[in-house]
This record gives sequence, C-alpha cells and structure tokens, in this order.
Amino acid sequence: MSALAEGIRRAVESVPDPELGGVTIGDLGLVVDLVVSPDGAVTVELTPTFLGCPALGLIAADVRAAALAAGARSAEVRYVHVPIWETARISDRGRHQLADRGIAVPTGAGDVCCPFCGGDVLTEAAPVGPTACRSVLWCESCRNVVEIMRGVSHAHL
Repeated sequence: MSALAEGIRRAVESVPDPELGGVTIGDLGLVVDLVVSPDGAVTVELTPTFLGCPALGLIAADVRAAALAAGARSAEVRYVHVPIWETARISDRGRHQLADRGIAVPTGAGDVCCPFCGGDVLTEAAPVGPTACRSVLWCESCRNVVEIMRGVSHAHL
C-alpha cells in the first residue's frame, strides 16, 4: 500500500461517529474497503450500523472531507450492505471507548455485561435507545440503565 493510501486510510478510519461521542468509524468497523486509484481518486465503502441511521449523510461528508484533507484528488463514499454490520466488527479499543460511555457491546457469543458493574443479568427495557443502533437494558445488579449496541451479535436478547 502506498504512503498516500495509508495516510488516507488512517484519516478516514479516524473520523468520529457523530452519535457516539468520539468513537471512530474505524473502531466501529464501518470501513469495509478503501481504494485509491493511481490518479488519487478514492472510493470508500462503508457498512452502516443501522440501515435507517440518520447520521449516514454526515458520516459520508466527514469521510469525504478527511480523504481530501489527506491528499485524495476526489473522494466517493458508498454504503454497502454486504458484509452486514455486526457488533463483532467493533475493535477492542472501540469496545473500551463505548464501555467508558456506558454502552455495552455483546461478545461474539452474544454475551453482554454491564459496563458499570460487570453484572451479567440484563433485561430489555426498550428495543430502541437514544439512537437506532442502540437499545436499552436494565442491569439487575447495579440497577442502572445500560445502552447496548444493536446488531446481529445480540439477537438472542
């Protein structure tokens, strides 16, 4: 990978998700592919956390701006639906950042723990939380409301 492509990838992956307080789209696993042509045109493929996410336009604009600032001649953003986004795509750093914000992320096995106390007895309080990509649980141990990232990995809840 060329130095230009590496710089553009770093810039794109560092774009913060506007609904998650600074957690990057790279750490959320939204970046599926990034191609830099020989003439410097960039195509970025992203998979949305939720198909109806109202922030998709803002994310695309921020990704274009980041790619152009990093040296791209032009930048196109495409949303793809394969692979489907799931919580397993979130990096370890992203999981820690979300937990610091009180947002739980299920493991690949679908298990989830309270980010406040580590308790594992959580019941659904609301199917949709403050954003479409999160739902709300209730922790029986510490009696806190807990947000959880919605996705394929927590379908059993």
